[in-house]
Amino acid sequence: MWPFGTAKRNTRFTSTDTILKQMQERRPLPMGVKDFHEWSDRIIAGACIPGVTPRSQKFALADMILHLGPTESHKEDAFFIHSLRKAAVNQVADEMRRSIRDDAKAELAKQEETAKKLEIEKRHEDQMAGWTQEEKDQFIHNLYLQENKVVNISNQPAAATASTEGAQSATKERPAT
Repeated sequence: MWPFGTAKRNTRFTSTDTILKQMQERRPLPMGVKDFHEWSDRIIAGACIPGVTPRSQKFALADMILHLGPTESHKEDAFFIHSLRKAAVNQVADEMRRSIRDDAKAELAKQEETAKKLEIEKRHEDQMAGWTQEEKDQFIHNLYLQENKVVNISNQPAAATASTEGAQSATKERPAT
């Protein structure tokens, strides 16, 4: 199947049909380190994934081989090329999903903070009468921080709260020297 006898490399004159046929051929999977590097370099060259190191692609290829069934000793190059490309697509999609989720969490936290600050402002509006807007904002912010510290401590797991309480009571019971 390889043009020019035993060269085992395609040239720029190799037809697209020949390359496609080569990709669809069932070939033996690598059985040695040298075979693995030659095989994986061929797959990586065919996958053309920009911005990804050959090392990480070889890791992914080794993982794909490990996940093949016990009777798989031959596989088409196209399978691994498409699998590498799909893995790259999955990474981008997963990163986008995480980014959107994190943005939504940040937006929700900002909305909750604003709602809590408005609640604080309503509770203390008589006390803040005659204050400048800057003084009001600083007062509300300080109260918000104080209230959030209480909320964060009460949201700790029971074991963490118990160990904190134990440490506090141990310090109170310690005699002065």
